[in-house]
Amino acid sequence: MFERWDGRGPEALREDEIPMATRLVQVADLAEVHHYRGGIEAARAVVEGRSNSQFDPAICTAFCDAADLILSELDDDLSWEKVLASEPTPWQFLHGDSLESGLEAFADFIDMKSPWLSGHSRRVSDLAARAAVECGLPTDDVEDVKHAGLLHDIGRIGVPTSIWDRPGSLTASEMERVRLCPYLTERVLANSEMLAHLGRIASSCQERLDGSGYHRGSNGASLTMPARLLAVVDVYSAMREDRPYRPALSAEEASRQLRLEATAGRLEGHAVEAVLEAAGHQPVSDRRRARVAGLTARELEVAILIAYGRSSKQIATKLVISEKTARNHTERIYTKLGVSSRAEVTMFAMRQGLVS
Repeated sequence: MFERWDGRGPEALREDEIPMATRLVQVADLAEVHHYRGGIEAARAVVEGRSNSQFDPAICTAFCDAADLILSELDDDLSWEKVLASEPTPWQFLHGDSLESGLEAFADFIDMKSPWLSGHSRRVSDLAARAAVECGLPTDDVEDVKHAGLLHDIGRIGVPTSIWDRPGSLTASEMERVRLCPYLTERVLANSEMLAHLGRIASSCQERLDGSGYHRGSNGASLTMPARLLAVVDVYSAMREDRPYRPALSAEEASRQLRLEATAGRLEGHAVEAVLEAAGHQPVSDRRRARVAGLTARELEVAILIAYGRSSKQIATKLVISEKTARNHTERIYTKLGVSSRAEVTMFAMRQGLVS
């Protein structure tokens, strides 16, 4: 969308290297704006003026010759359903890997809004998915968090770039524009039955457990675990990235601030530790637990999974070890604790505060 016919765009694509669909939308995008502001002749003039520089000259000529006919229908009340119905057949539907590729395209377009945001949505999506696994969320929730991470900032498109690139403090009115972002995210995604449930997760990334977030001011009781997790990931990722008003925080400082937010009751503590572990930090709890009953850190991990009812096969999958190694760990745990059953391991874990 940002390439130019003359090759002066960000990737230096030129002429037929730019997909035909993109070249058509580029002309339509500009023509619609100027038609809305100044009528048919204004649209024709601006398209003609950018022929052979920004736009494909053949498309510009075709548009200018038929501008009266093309633009006359824009005076009608165009519904979303009518726009979708105008798509040429056969219609293409996204699912599986193609759906994820489509959502990644959304993410990349969102992050083009500002150079400060480059790659942010993909990073949030990747970290959110890994943290969701650490939290033990079901497979469907892991996938939803990953996809919502790609879409969580779509509302940024509705806020001027000048606000995102501001090096100093925002005014009260500018801050109100920023607070609209989650609302816009939800409204955009609500247009699709397939994506609406992702919109409910994605639009909660600025909510806080104590009700101090936005746009709804939701509290912990109304925030699902996927929503709580995505909020933590978004905060951590933003802290680790440069912004126009501050440099990126170090990993240590970001983790410190994240834990302070959990202590203050604004972010979910379990989600904070899962995100930090997924990001490569050693959880505070693991350093404390490493000496409990003489168990190693890995044996403690296995003991916790045993307490949650996981089989040797499930433990092996979770910790990326062989099933035989998982059984060996289990045998050593039983020996060190002097127990002979899963129930006794569970009681040990509960008494030591290893499970909640």
